[in-house]
Amino acid sequence: MPEDMFLSSSKNPFLALVLTALVLLCLQPASAQGFGITAFTGYRFGGEFEDIIEGTELKLSEEQTYGIALDWQMDDGDLLEFYYSRQPSSLLASGMVTQGALFDIDVEYYHLGGKYQMKSNPGAFYLGSVGLTRFSPGIDGLGPETKFSLGLGVGIETASDKRFGFRLEGRAFGTFIDSSGGIFCGSKGCIVVSESQMLWQFEINAGITFRF
Repeated sequence: MPEDMFLSSSKNPFLALVLTALVLLCLQPASAQGFGITAFTGYRFGGEFEDIIEGTELKLSEEQTYGIALDWQMDDGDLLEFYYSRQPSSLLASGMVTQGALFDIDVEYYHLGGKYQMKSNPGAFYLGSVGLTRFSPGIDGLGPETKFSLGLGVGIETASDKRFGFRLEGRAFGTFIDSSGGIFCGSKGCIVVSESQMLWQFEINAGITFRF
C-alpha cells in the first residue's frame, strides 16, 4: 500500500505537494517561531552533458517550472526550508547522427535547507540546500531515477504586511551522476553514457508568500 501511494503521488504533482505539506506541518520544529508557504512559478535552463558512445551533445530543454517552498522561522531569525520544484522538459540531442527531441522527461527537486537573511539588506537572503533530483522519462521501459543533489541561491522578499509578500529568487542545482556514467538505464541497457560527474541546472522563480 505505501508503494502504491508513492507511485500515485509521483504521477500527480499536486497530490505530492499536499502530502509533503501535511507531513512537514506535523514535523514542525519545536523551536519554530512562524510558518510560511510560497507558491511560485519560474524558468529553468541548463542540464547539458555528452553521450560518449555516439558523441552526441545532450541537454534538457529550457521550460517553465512550478512548485512550493515551506519554511519555519527559527529562534535566531533564519529559516528552515523545504523546497519542491517540477519542470516538464524534453531531452534534446544535437549530433551528426541523432538530432531533436529524444523523449519527454519530468525533472523534480526535493530539497531541505536553510534560508539565511542578509543583515545588511533587509528582505534579501541566501539559500543553501541538499536533497534529491528525480528524473521521470516519458518512454516505455525506463523508470524514474533519483540522484543526490545540492542547491545554492539568492533572492529578495518584499512584504506588504505580516501575512503576505512577494518573493523573487535565483537558484543553481548540481546533481551527482553515477561514476559509471550510465543515465536512463533499463533492462536493455542505458540510453545515455556520459563522462559528466555533475549535471547543472539554473532557475529563476517568482512567487507569493503567505505567513501564519
